[in-house]
Amino acid sequence: MTRQPSMSVDEYRVATRRLGLATIDVATMYGFTPHVVEAFEAGSVRIPARVAADLRWKAALAERDELLAASGLPSCERAAALLTALETAVVNGEPDDVTRASEATVGHAQECAICQAREGYLAAHAPALPEMPIGRGMRAFLALTRAFASLPPGIRPPEGNAGVGRQMGLFLATGLSLLAWGIIALAVVGSLGTRGSVPRLGELARGGSVVTVAYFFGFWLAGAAFDLLRPIRASVVGHALVGAIAAVAIYGSVGVAMPLLDPDASLRDVPPVTLFLAPVGAVAGLVFWVRSRGHARRSQRRAGSVS
Repeated sequence: MTRQPSMSVDEYRVATRRLGLATIDVATMYGFTPHVVEAFEAGSVRIPARVAADLRWKAALAERDELLAASGLPSCERAAALLTALETAVVNGEPDDVTRASEATVGHAQECAICQAREGYLAAHAPALPEMPIGRGMRAFLALTRAFASLPPGIRPPEGNAGVGRQMGLFLATGLSLLAWGIIALAVVGSLGTRGSVPRLGELARGGSVVTVAYFFGFWLAGAAFDLLRPIRASVVGHALVGAIAAVAIYGSVGVAMPLLDPDASLRDVPPVTLFLAPVGAVAGLVFWVRSRGHARRSQRRAGSVS
């Protein structure tokens, strides 16, 4: 993300005027007191970078809307409905729902004469959009995405829908691994304040490493199953199979790693527990299928109401 120049008072005033934002509106949006926003307006306090980036982005979008409204070009209600369905899928749906909604939105834009005319008008008359503001969470997501793309070909998730399961698996494994290392760090810090024996750092590091490898291996296998079952995974059978295989892959990987952490652990315990977790995972998959169908129907109704 490139560093943006600071926002001047004049630019701030133009942006807030275009957006119809009063002092109290800006204060509410960004969590400041009105006195702080008044200082922005007077130029006595520098406008924070996050506020400047967000105002620039929103003002640019508002300017594009104004240009389109003044152009006399008709609006496309179908495109608006598809975008609403896509937003709903992103918030509530499963990856397949997001993929279908995204493909429908892009496909419509490529075939719709109204949308193409509006986009052409903006390209000819609107200034370039500023960089879209993103939060720390999204920046971390993009950094992980770039890291996954640099993995060796054998384990690198394919781009697009063909590798979405493995991509999700790697994200989940990363999150759980960070949680495990955080717990280890807390255990070390907590033990320093007691008279008890402090766990040896070597043992803790080995434990964290084993758990991390188990998570990545198990979730990668679960994601691979999700991707391989792509032709049927949207069906009820597909959801059940994905759930069952994911439960077996994730628990099996962690269970196989347990003897490396606990000498009393036995690999003989892994098969029976795995057999128990397979139907549990299948039931979880069925629950997700019911949930995704409900979201899909609602999205289709919103998109079809204006078609």
